[in-house]
Amino acid sequence: MIPWRRSFRRSEIHKRCFRPLLVLGVVLLTACAGANEPDEDRIRAAVAGMKAAVEAKKPRELVRFLATDYRDHRGRNRDFVRKILRIHFLRYRKVGVLITRLKVDTTVPGPGAEVQAHVLLFGGFRELLPENGRLYSFDTHWRLEDGEWRMSYAEWESLLGG
Repeated sequence: MIPWRRSFRRSEIHKRCFRPLLVLGVVLLTACAGANEPDEDRIRAAVAGMKAAVEAKKPRELVRFLATDYRDHRGRNRDFVRKILRIHFLRYRKVGVLITRLKVDTTVPGPGAEVQAHVLLFGGFRELLPENGRLYSFDTHWRLEDGEWRMSYAEWESLLGG
């Protein structure tokens, strides 16, 4: 056998073994880096996850971001949120969320954070425009639960009437 062919085959074997180890290393480093991520960034990522869950019409995925004892300003819990989302998702073929003025304050007294945002919810598209939409101002409280930031309380009001 030609010497350079032998080394080529060895390098192929090394590549086949090395690549999975490299991928595993990158995944582990990414996971470890997430644990040291600032709280504000982790909360912003959770808000983005909630937005993605609504747009994907997955109420159970959204409820994952709510604390186990979640309540809104009217006393409704996680189960109610999941049920009402399912009703809206059945009503509208497509739904959308636009979040603006997102403010995260992790310096509040006690263990937790406050998040304020304006949220435009819309659904039922005909052509390019939505059939229905509402703008809300949200004030929410978040806390760490099992190492993850979860919303424990939400209060909102409709902006622009209605």
